[in-house]
Formats: sequence, structure tokens, C-alpha cells
Amino acid sequence: MKCALLTVVVTLCSTGLGSSQSAQNVDAALSKAIVARDAAASALDMRTFAAFSPPNAVFVMSTGDVQNTQQRVAALGARPRGGPRPTFSDDHLQMFGETAIRTYKFEGHTLEGSPVSQRNMEVWVKQNGRWQMVGAQFTRIN
Repeated sequence: MKCALLTVVVTLCSTGLGSSQSAQNVDAALSKAIVARDAAASALDMRTFAAFSPPNAVFVMSTGDVQNTQQRVAALGARPRGGPRPTFSDDHLQMFGETAIRTYKFEGHTLEGSPVSQRNMEVWVKQNGRWQMVGAQFTRIN
């Protein structure tokens, strides 16, 4: 369980939206929300991190376990500080009106130090004028 949690924890701790995006226009407010949420996770600022997801957001771990926002925040807040920094690549946003799909590749390590690669997807929805991440799927690819 710890292995899966760290995989997702580190996945959420990118330092910002990657350089690769779909050719369409991306809402600047969405890009700012993604960067702020990722920065909050990196800084272990769980209050700010939680503000970007409603309580009933769905996080599907690479193990198949499902968490809501409160459970995800608890797991992120319990993670150890330090360790090798993960890398993120192939980061894309696809807009569908007031909904966006973010996909990216993650390369990092588990708590036990084993290397891990993942393809991740997040669903962002603009509600009441602000962007929130309402769903995430983390899929191990190695």
C-alpha cells in the first residue's frame, strides 16, 4: 500500500505543467490552477492542495484502490520529506469546453526505492468560475 501511495504522491508533486500541450488554446486559469496544486503538493501544503478538489473527487491508484480527497490529503501529508525528485514528461491538456483532460508520464521511485514509471490522467472541471481536479487515474507502465 505504501508503494502505491508514494507513487501517486510523487506523481502529484510536479513543479508545474509540462512544456507539451495540445495545439488548442488552454484556459490560463486552468494552467495556473494545475501549477498551484502541484506546488502545494510539493510543499506539503495540504490545505491549498485540497482546495483544488471537491470532497468527492476520485483518485484511482495504480493498485486499483480508490480514494476521495480527504484520503488523498491524508496520504500526501504523511509522506516523508526529501528523496529523489521525479521527472515528468509528455504533459498534455485537452480541452472540452468547461472540462479538461490532463495526461502525463511520471518517472520516479517508490518508498522502497524501486523505480516506477506511470502514465497518469487527471480530469479538471470548471465549476462556479474556478477549476477543480475531480478525478485522477494512475497507471503503472513498468
